[in-house]
Amino acid sequence: MQLQKSAFLIIARVVARRWFKTSRGYTDSNGYFSLSKKFKNKVKIIVKFENNDAEVRALRGARLWQVFFPVKKKIATISRGQAKNNISYTFMTNTDRASKGNRYWSAATVHNSIQEYKQYAAAENIGQAPGGMKIFISTLTRSGAAPMFNKRSDDGIPRQYFDYYLLSSITSEVGSLLINKLKREVDIMVSYGTLNSDRIKETMYHELTHAAHYNKVGNGWYGNFVRAEIAGIINTILDANYAPYGRKTDNDAGLIALGESWAYYMGHYMTDKHYNFQSSYVSEQTITYFNNWPVIGLSSHLNLLEDFNPYRTDDPFNWIPQGLYYDLRDNGNDASVSGRVPLNDVVSGFSNSQLFNALQSSTTSVPSYRQSLVDQNVGNQTQGLNNIFTFYGY
Repeated sequence: MQLQKSAFLIIARVVARRWFKTSRGYTDSNGYFSLSKKFKNKVKIIVKFENNDAEVRALRGARLWQVFFPVKKKIATISRGQAKNNISYTFMTNTDRASKGNRYWSAATVHNSIQEYKQYAAAENIGQAPGGMKIFISTLTRSGAAPMFNKRSDDGIPRQYFDYYLLSSITSEVGSLLINKLKREVDIMVSYGTLNSDRIKETMYHELTHAAHYNKVGNGWYGNFVRAEIAGIINTILDANYAPYGRKTDNDAGLIALGESWAYYMGHYMTDKHYNFQSSYVSEQTITYFNNWPVIGLSSHLNLLEDFNPYRTDDPFNWIPQGLYYDLRDNGNDASVSGRVPLNDVVSGFSNSQLFNALQSSTTSVPSYRQSLVDQNVGNQTQGLNNIFTFYGY
């Protein structure tokens, strides 16, 4: 089974069913599947977007029942006498944003993103998201979030948190029912308002990075992180310029700066690994980045990281240092590569594994992260490392 751009649907459950006779299996890394039972008569072939890692639930419009079950799609009905060894199906987008077809395509894209993240995270040695996650996607959802409510209990979540992530087109009655479901079961929420695969994947890689961070530091650290972001949303209801992270002067801004900067970095880093120069444009700090601009030889995602500047005052979140981790790894000097960012970067070679290892449960701000990184890598370009953190305001 394929998506657009010739991506195969990997590790998805496949069910063959005729009355009470059922056979189950999973697609492999090439989208192929086989079933143990033989069917002589007509049989339905159904794909479900679930496995041991996660299940994807997709709400289309206000069809609330859809949040109770993983997305499934009948891909074939094979009659008696038809060949049953050559079944294929391609998930496609269309111009109707709220169509069934776009729901299936988006669910498949999100499903594959989870498997891709596992592979990239294993290669980079940066930890894994927990298994058994529940992913909620909808056109009614704003961007993405990873509250991990299915994995950890968190009483007293205010209505305003969900009001921010759920668009106003949903009715209050249905909205209340949906919120009660989400606050007990959702781990990750993602919008499929855009039908651009690398935008959806960048959001998913970002949120899965949060999930892996949770898996490492535990309920205490992560609960504080989510509550800090909830406070940021509630405190800025009257000033949308600072939603959803709040202001740098807020009490928990340091925790948000650390957790979000790591997720933004890994989201763009992994999307570059997946698409490289097939990436579409991306935007940050009111600037739109393209492949080979402003730096030739970098994709749009790496250009965003390379060009991030904490002194751009028109960015209300310039205190979330998205570019910091890339500066610790790359061989380029920002001050000379493009001349757009006044950072004398003489540091290179830190691995993503080293950067991840410094994210301890006791690390609750960017300065404490800097100290953790220095302590774990004694004598490794310490002066240059400190200069980079100082440039970012930490």
